[in-house]
Amino acid sequence: MGEIRSTLDIIMEKAKGVEVTEEDSAAFMRREVEGKIRGSLQKALDGFIDAQGLQSEIEALGADRHEIAVAALRRECLERMVLEGDILTQERHSEPAPETVKHPPAGEGGAWLENGLRASNGF
Repeated sequence: MGEIRSTLDIIMEKAKGVEVTEEDSAAFMRREVEGKIRGSLQKALDGFIDAQGLQSEIEALGADRHEIAVAALRRECLERMVLEGDILTQERHSEPAPETVKHPPAGEGGAWLENGLRASNGF
């Protein structure tokens, strides 16, 4: 009769010849950090954490991941911004925007956001 093997044994046997390169490892870490940043930013937008909580979560990732985390945070913020059109058409806004909202100069949305993030949160 044949030998009964666990799923883990089968996986380990097939994975013997697999090597993880530095490039693969870096890509995995980047995806992991980006996912954590996406989740942390969503918690902040939903009101579960404040700006200090978001900063604490980024710092908790460690110094070696800080640069990746800040870049991911910038990308996530930029992807969620609507720089053109009527702000009232967004799902989250049902009232007119307050007069204190500052809008970026035309064509400078990304730089404007980066400068704002650096000035307000030390990123």
